[in-house]
Order: sequence, then structure tokens, then C-alpha cells
Amino acid sequence: MNKTKIEWVRNPDGSQGYTWNPITGCLGPDGTPENPKRCSYCYAHKLAKGRLRKHYLSACIYSIDSPVRIPIQDPFSPRLWLGRIGEPYHIKKPSTIFVCSMGELFSEYYPVFWLSHILRSCGSNPKHTFLILTKNLPRDKKIYFPSNVWLGATLNSFNDWARGYFLRESSAKVKFISFEPLLGKVFGASYSLPLDGINWIIIGAQTKPYKPPQREWVETIMDEADKLSIPVFLKNNLKPLMGGKLRQEFAE
Repeated sequence: MNKTKIEWVRNPDGSQGYTWNPITGCLGPDGTPENPKRCSYCYAHKLAKGRLRKHYLSACIYSIDSPVRIPIQDPFSPRLWLGRIGEPYHIKKPSTIFVCSMGELFSEYYPVFWLSHILRSCGSNPKHTFLILTKNLPRDKKIYFPSNVWLGATLNSFNDWARGYFLRESSAKVKFISFEPLLGKVFGASYSLPLDGINWIIIGAQTKPYKPPQREWVETIMDEADKLSIPVFLKNNLKPLMGGKLRQEFAE
């Protein structure tokens, strides 16, 4: 578990929170073990292929259809790191913890016990707040999220509208949307994404290569959030676009 530089992961006292990666790796939205569909701008994938490659390849992985641990030669293939499951217990001060910043927590290809172990660890540490951000929201409404787990969905444009609906239907007490990177309109003359039931919104640009959204897209999201009194956090990578002091609000 490491201290993070992610601006919106802040502890109750205002200091930077943590990242916790009991699972690393991702198959990408609608990806499969045979045909991963990873996002071209994914920083975690680039790190896994780069400076973390040797470290990730040194670990075995539970295969999808067998309890036997086998080596996988794709460094960004999903891996469960059993030794990291108990790390939140060692953080004594109430903290904010971003879960799986280097991977995807939900996948139909993972053994069920992966998720159950992680959510059990979250629920057993009620003094901490755990943030989960995903592009692969679970369709099963019966999944119980402890009250200290905030569930978020990444939406890049209106084309990802279904994630917003699945998020609203989840059992999570606090729900948030991350429009990062914001790559297209979310609200238009003939379509919109309902934000009722959403507790927090984060907006950011694509980085490496830098690709800012249109300012109108950002301002429209903020206007719609204001109608429902939803706090909005603009990431620092929007400074070249927005200018001046950025609006950086947090959910309660």
C-alpha cells in the first residue's frame, strides 16, 4: 500500500490518501483473456509493460478455470496478490484508500473469492473509506458493498451511459462518476445522462498524450451537477483549459 499523488484521494485531515492493489491487471471493457481490449491511454497498462514488468511477471496467477497457480506471460493479466489483502488493517489513522488503481476489480473471468476477500477486508476496516472506480460495473444487484465503500464508474462520453445506470442501481451508499478522460459530450440537445442518485463527480483530461476536452463539455456537466447540488472535482490537468483556480469539491 502506497501514498498516492491522485488529487481526489484525500484523507479526512486533508492529507493524501493511499492506493491499495490486491488485484493488478485488467482485460479492458468487454475484453476477454484471449482478446484483451485495453484503453489506449491507460497509465497502469503502460507501467505494467514498462518498469513494473519484471515485478509483475515474477508473480503467478490463479487461472480462470483452475485453482492451480500458473505463470502468465502478460504482465497486465489480472493477478491476485494474497499478501496484500490484509494491508488496510495496518493503517491505524482513518484514511481514504483507492482500491485497484493498477487494475480492474470486477470481471466475470475472476474467481468469485477475489472480490469477496477484498470487500470483506473493506468492511472489516470501517474507520477507512475505500474508493472503487471501474469501467466494468457488476450487473448483479445482490452484491453488497459495505457502507464505507464508495463505488464509482468511469464514463468518457455519452456512449458510456449504461455504466451510469448500473451505478445508480448498485447497493453502494455513495456513488460517484469520473469523467476522465472526458472524450466527448455527456449532455446534448437530444440526450442526457441522469445524475440523480450520484453523490460526486470528477472531471479530467486525457494525459500522455495530453488531449483536453472541450470547455463546453466540462461546463455543461458542472451546470447539471449544480442543479442537484452534486460536488464537482476538476483535476489539475484541466488547468490549461479552464484557467485560474479550479473547482475541487469533495463528497461528504
